[in-house]
Amino acid sequence: MEIKELFASCWCRELEFISDLVNSVEKMCTNVMHHDSAGEPSADIVFQFRRFVKENFKVQYSSVLSISKLCGFYYLQHEFSVDNQDVDGLFPELDGFGEGKAAK
Repeated sequence: MEIKELFASCWCRELEFISDLVNSVEKMCTNVMHHDSAGEPSADIVFQFRRFVKENFKVQYSSVLSISKLCGFYYLQHEFSVDNQDVDGLFPELDGFGEGKAAK
């Protein structure tokens, strides 16, 4: 089997534990989106959490979990989106992310 065929067979693989993972965290999230295309080398799960509001401060938190289909590796990145209070601001929201965590 050539390397290209080996990679392609891995990409078509379904990560069976993902549905159990999504089911176990759904109650803590407002939305869970699972992106797993057969032709892609990884699967992504986006967890969106309840919006936090305190006076004029509004923030939306989410986390993105990317799982490799090629090897036992994942990456977890926490993200946020804050409403921009600057009336002259260029964007209505300011987005960013925290330091991600990668593991085997």
